[in-house]
Amino acid sequence: FRPMQRRNKEYAATQAALSPGARVMMGGGLIATIISMDDDDVVVEAAPGVQLTYTRQGVVKVLEQVSPDNPTG
Repeated sequence: FRPMQRRNKEYAATQAALSPGARVMMGGGLIATIISMDDDDVVVEAAPGVQLTYTRQGVVKVLEQVSPDNPTG
């Protein structure tokens, strides 16, 4: 029961950290930058000009969070 609570808490923290400009790792291992998002989906850029749409649940980990001082990461 405890490990499940910990996983749920980590998942909630990951979802709360999502914002445009953040570098993220997707479920299949794809590393990309969030371009835009809404309640259900995120649009990520995997390479210049290559934009993909994923469900928010597809984001496994936030690698770099955008800071106001440094908008590129």
